[in-house]
Amino acid sequence: MIDQILDKRYRFIQPINSTILGQTYLAADTHRPGSPQCVVREIQLGNFKSENKEIILSLFQEKVENIYSLSKHEGLPNLLAYFEENNNIYLVEDYIVGTSITEEFAKDKPLFAGEVINILKEVLEVLVWIHGQGEIHGKIKPGNLVRRVLDGKLFLINFGLEREIQRILELNQEPLISEKYSQNNFESLLYIPLDKNQQKVDKKNDIYALGIIAIQALTGLSPQDLLQQQQTNHTLGIEIPWQNLQVCSLALSDIIDKMVNSQGEQSYESATEVLAELSKISVSVDTKILSKPETTITRPQEITPEINIPSSPTQPTNKNKIILIGSLAFITIIGTAIALFWQYQFISKAQILSKQGQELAKQGKQQAAIANYTEALKLNPHNASIYYQRGNSYYSQKAYEKAIKDYTAAITIKAKYSDAYYQRGVIYYELNDNEKAITDLTKALRINPKYAKAYKKRGQIYSEIGDYKNAIQDYSQSIRLNPKDSNSYIDRGIARETIGDREGAISDYTQAIQLNQNDVQAYHYRGKSYLEMADYQEAIADYNQVLEFKQDDVDAYRNRCSAYLNLANYQAAIYDCNQAIEINPQNDLAYNHRCIAYFNLGEYRRATEDCSIAIDINNENAKAYINRGLAESARGYLQAAIEDLTTAIKINPQDSLAYNHRGIVFSEIGNYNQAIQDFSQAIKLNPSNAKAYYNRGIILYELQELPAAVADFRQSANLSLEQGKIKDYQNSLNMIEKLE
Repeated sequence: MIDQILDKRYRFIQPINSTILGQTYLAADTHRPGSPQCVVREIQLGNFKSENKEIILSLFQEKVENIYSLSKHEGLPNLLAYFEENNNIYLVEDYIVGTSITEEFAKDKPLFAGEVINILKEVLEVLVWIHGQGEIHGKIKPGNLVRRVLDGKLFLINFGLEREIQRILELNQEPLISEKYSQNNFESLLYIPLDKNQQKVDKKNDIYALGIIAIQALTGLSPQDLLQQQQTNHTLGIEIPWQNLQVCSLALSDIIDKMVNSQGEQSYESATEVLAELSKISVSVDTKILSKPETTITRPQEITPEINIPSSPTQPTNKNKIILIGSLAFITIIGTAIALFWQYQFISKAQILSKQGQELAKQGKQQAAIANYTEALKLNPHNASIYYQRGNSYYSQKAYEKAIKDYTAAITIKAKYSDAYYQRGVIYYELNDNEKAITDLTKALRINPKYAKAYKKRGQIYSEIGDYKNAIQDYSQSIRLNPKDSNSYIDRGIARETIGDREGAISDYTQAIQLNQNDVQAYHYRGKSYLEMADYQEAIADYNQVLEFKQDDVDAYRNRCSAYLNLANYQAAIYDCNQAIEINPQNDLAYNHRCIAYFNLGEYRRATEDCSIAIDINNENAKAYINRGLAESARGYLQAAIEDLTTAIKINPQDSLAYNHRGIVFSEIGNYNQAIQDFSQAIKLNPSNAKAYYNRGIILYELQELPAAVADFRQSANLSLEQGKIKDYQNSLNMIEKLE
């Protein structure tokens, strides 16, 4: 199967897992730049009865749509594609570069309670989403929890279609039997309640399996050991008596017991309920787990018979030796006291110098502050805080390498120094090393999961590298921890707008405005969103607010000009563009907008002049070339119009409208063949371009190719109706009636 290509796209690299139904492969997507890796999950149907095969295909179609919707959650890999081929069905998912938490358990050492709580919370948040959509995972085990290398985030992989399919086959007398699979996956039974092994899977199975994972993490026991405990110690409700194996807080112990309790009335009904209980526990990640107390056995003291031995004559005392020993002891004590005294003096002096350095830093005297910190470190070279403060001063001076060195020294002395990790991450970000920046910010968050600023900064980095899904998640965490931070709402709004969620973006900008009614940036972004959504009145209202706060905001004038253009209020548009140009005479977009306004008022010469200025300022402004071409065409300069439209196409070969406009000009000079080519290219680039269909239909009508013309007019009519363009729809119908 290696190097085999499926769906003419996915090339198998190597198998990475196998189930009773088929293989899972690491593959390369050859249709995407760089052929990024992905995961292809195979379900083999060739050996099944035809009636069962139809049932399985039906189940697949039902489930896969849900999995596709569910995969939008940031804790699940994206489902990229699904298809049938070679009598098999396939799911293609994102490849999460990381390792399963099986690796974390393989060290045979218990995890800290805080680490276990973090695992539970991350997985439960995903389960709340899955169960809320009416689905279950069905195969929760350590091997299906992958921690991404990039940032340490947990992903839940491999939805459990296998158990559903097995159940269907068993009901239809076609059980799946695989000795190899049974042996290799015997341990999976650990994560299934004993009384549910043969029953339909429900959401309580997911909660139970996660509880078993928690026990495994807290005890450090292998699945085989826990299976033995489960099978030999099964008592009412409690399947694994694990508390005698490891001690944790009573609150956490009670939650886990309830997760793995098979008695309905004593178990959790939902993942939301577990998460709510878990959120009441406050445990630091570095909280140590109490080990099992050792039993001390005291051996009975043996009674030795008393024997009288004659004592030897007493030796005379050596007074000089006693005096010497006493003197040495006294000198040692005095020396130690003096050493401690001077050590205290050094530490005190270092603290004074450090505080003086901080005061100097506040006054902006960074070089003097650095000198103080350096002297302090000579007296006390093991003070992480002084290294951190000096690193901050170096950072203020943009001496990044020296700052990194100091933050690293601080971390070496104090391993869980979250602020030092944060600051070092910020520097890596400013040095454009996003991978190291994310790694440091992630470490800061593992040390301090309530570090709102670190979530915000990491979200900004994710946004810049185009990972908007994780960016939105981080901004959401920042907002949860600091709900009064209006900037986090703005940042999340920008990320949401980038992925097309303009309503969510507007909601965030509105929340930012409610927190700070003078936030010019929030009004700006919301106005832009309204403009993109064609809600021009709301856009104008927002830009009015911006201009109340900042009368010389060139972007507000230019964007309000655009809104007025779309409302056909051309005089108001010209006024706003005039203001923008007065503030910034080099604003090519303002000249281009004013060009459009003059064109629509029939002032074609002034339109040509404005677009020419826009082109002089920015000769890559394709829209200015298009608009000047239209103005020149309206003035009768058709060859000049063609030249401008051709230049626009060279700048942006994907612009459907430019081809459509040039096609019109070609038709006006009688070059019908070139006109048809341009209209066809416009349609190819944008199959929803109703005007291109209409214009091509007109040319075909002129050439007496009537069936083809009617087909184009019908398509134009359908598209115009869908787009709500009633006038264009009626024009298309009129042409159809005329030809028929």
